[in-house]
Amino acid sequence: MRRPFLAFGREGLSYSPSPRQYATMPLSPDRTAAIARLTLAPLYLLAGIVHLLRPDIFAPLMPPGIPQPHAVILLTGIAEIAGASALFVPRLRAFAGVMLALYALCVYPLNIQHAVRDLSTGTGLGLAYHYIPVSSRSP
Repeated sequence: MRRPFLAFGREGLSYSPSPRQYATMPLSPDRTAAIARLTLAPLYLLAGIVHLLRPDIFAPLMPPGIPQPHAVILLTGIAEIAGASALFVPRLRAFAGVMLALYALCVYPLNIQHAVRDLSTGTGLGLAYHYIPVSSRSP
């Protein structure tokens, strides 16, 4: 006889189904949200860190009409890091989700421009890089 899997949850230490059984259970809204947070937060955090440490990578992508492009790049990095961090603070979670969604909507045209430039010239990053940012957001 297999022993139940021991888990630590909101209610404290409890028994739950085995990891294999748990993996096949239907997703609850709480579990779906947790998976989304654990997937998106590290991506936004990494993007924010890269914006702060290597703004020179993003400078050529900035449209010519943007004033203070270097400052905008740094601010977007700060916004990504703040949003990723706030996803793990329950009181800020909903606000962070809305702000990150609005942020993604704002940078969507730049993602399209970046993809078109890279894919049409054969230089830069390929389809594997651009497919997710371009296909996963809808304006």
